[in-house]
Amino acid sequence: MINISYDGSEFYGFQRQPDKRTVQGEIERAIKEVTGKTVNLIPCGRTDAGVHAKEHISNFFIESDLPGISFKYHLRRHLPKDIEIIETKDVDMEFHARFDAKSKIYRYIVSNGKYEYPYYRKYKTYISKDLDLEKMKLASKKLLGKHDFTAFMKWGEDKNPIRKIDEINIYRENEDICFEYIAESFLHNQIRIMTGLLIDIGRGFREISYIDEIFDNKVERAAKTYGPEGLYLIKVNY
Repeated sequence: MINISYDGSEFYGFQRQPDKRTVQGEIERAIKEVTGKTVNLIPCGRTDAGVHAKEHISNFFIESDLPGISFKYHLRRHLPKDIEIIETKDVDMEFHARFDAKSKIYRYIVSNGKYEYPYYRKYKTYISKDLDLEKMKLASKKLLGKHDFTAFMKWGEDKNPIRKIDEINIYRENEDICFEYIAESFLHNQIRIMTGLLIDIGRGFREISYIDEIFDNKVERAAKTYGPEGLYLIKVNY
């Protein structure tokens, strides 16, 4: 098992792609440098281009004399500065980073200050208008539980749009507003679209009752897909 954090700004997402710089590609390349063997990472999930991770779990199968804990130190020498290895260890053969995950915690950070600081542009989404925090919190309660989230996903990407959202927390940290989502799994772009909807409601552009219309299948697209720069995978629970 390998637990990493990464700055997603300069990656074309996690998943390996031909002729593209990806997190998976860099990790697999480093493993081959250390062991001479080609492996296929099994990730807990895949993040899009520009999305960051404070904790991302993968596993892989390999025959090696190196104990799992030692991979951490050997791989570091072959990895770029925007990937950091937190931990490596041996796990049971039955362990599966994706299917054994009980829940994932994602955080979307919105800078709501009066000025947009250029050095935040890769790590936060800037919204200049005032947002009604309490109204967004009330609206978020309607997203909890099991629903058909067709209007919250990238079209054609997922065959099963049913997802269960366990918890949503919205809070301020200085001039930032953080949207935290906890669930077993999410659809492609679901978090970015849910955040977009809550921002629309916080701006007064939509009413909370609009969420009922969405789940009554009266709306094709819940909101626009906000950018990836404010999104972080925070933790994977097993």
